[in-house]
Amino acid sequence: MPYVPNQRRRWFGLFYLITSAGLLTWGLTLLRPVLRGWLFVGYWFACFLGALLALVTAWLDLRAIRRHARAERRELLSQALTRISHELDDHDDEPPRPGAKPPQTPGPDA
Repeated sequence: MPYVPNQRRRWFGLFYLITSAGLLTWGLTLLRPVLRGWLFVGYWFACFLGALLALVTAWLDLRAIRRHARAERRELLSQALTRISHELDDHDDEPPRPGAKPPQTPGPDA
């Protein structure tokens, strides 16, 4: 099941994108003759604000994804090192295999 804040953040980002695209489309087509003076400025500021909110939401989502990936990477590394440590401990107790070379020990002249 997906983490709920991620899903909520993505829905908000999609909402902001659709809102900005709708405002852009309506402002360039249907509302072009109506938008004059301060109404023009306010309308396009609202469109800009929607796009800015979409960008901020995407940036927050990117940070959350990176944080989650970093935590997963650390967890995987920890599990791998633990498994390697246990495997090395298990190999220390095993007798040498037949036909295997004995471990090299340094001689007196080394």
